[in-house]
Amino acid sequence: MNSLRTAAIIGFGSIGRRHAKILKDLNIFKKIIIVSKQNIKTNYKKLSSIKELKNFQPDYLVICSETHNHLKDLKYLDKNFKDKIILIEKPLFNKFSKFFPKNNKVFISYNLRFHPVINFIKEFCENKKVVYVYSFCGSYLPNWRRNRNYKKSYSSSSIKGGGVLLDLSHEFDYISWIFGRLKINSVFHKKISNLKINSKDILSFTGSSKKSKFIQINLDYISKIPKRFIYVESNNFSIEGDLIKNLIILKNNKKQRIFRFSPGSLEKSYVITHKKILSSSTDHLCDFQQGLMLNKLFDQINQKK
Repeated sequence: MNSLRTAAIIGFGSIGRRHAKILKDLNIFKKIIIVSKQNIKTNYKKLSSIKELKNFQPDYLVICSETHNHLKDLKYLDKNFKDKIILIEKPLFNKFSKFFPKNNKVFISYNLRFHPVINFIKEFCENKKVVYVYSFCGSYLPNWRRNRNYKKSYSSSSIKGGGVLLDLSHEFDYISWIFGRLKINSVFHKKISNLKINSKDILSFTGSSKKSKFIQINLDYISKIPKRFIYVESNNFSIEGDLIKNLIILKNNKKQRIFRFSPGSLEKSYVITHKKILSSSTDHLCDFQQGLMLNKLFDQINQKK
């Protein structure tokens, strides 16, 4: 970590700003560079083109551009830089690609792997049989980004990689990470609300994995009351995990236990992601191959009628 000099963030929307602040607060880098075409004032060194990064040779690169630009940006970086660390904001790409980076280490920012609720469930279920898993994430798209019309965000555009499947793909990542590669049973994936968007605002997925006989994942842009939870059912125990309240309820036939985790666990998960990558500790991280397998699954879901 001590040898790192420069970090670069490609894209400076809400998530790019979050990553920039985290890296600044970590106080690891001497310089943080922003690559953005936006006409904005910032205390960071700002470049208008990714090509200008050649003059700075950053050690750590974070791709936060719109999802449909991830592949183009990664191809450029992998062609023009070598032995760098690259973190791509989830999902990896908007569509599956056979491209594979050859010159740099690449990770995908599925930071919920570092949420204590998800960590608890993964550790507790490691060697246990599970029969049913239900995961839900729902919130109201117009409330997502302050001071920006939701109709102008990439989330509203299917061409730019918007829609609940890619935008809320954390659920597919952590379910696959805990319970194994997902097989599709059925999919309901449409736009059903009156939101002024051309992307899909609801997804109901059912499937299975090696470790669970039945898995259901529901996502939406519609819920006015934000919720993010996971239920795990087995023949011997039940788990309810709330990722907003930072709470686990574990119950078997004899007793119930409640585990409470510190507020701000979601924000801390971003910080831990960066710390892990920069310390070369790859456990829990989503690597390129795992991100690519998720993209293949997403394409299969999109092809379902």
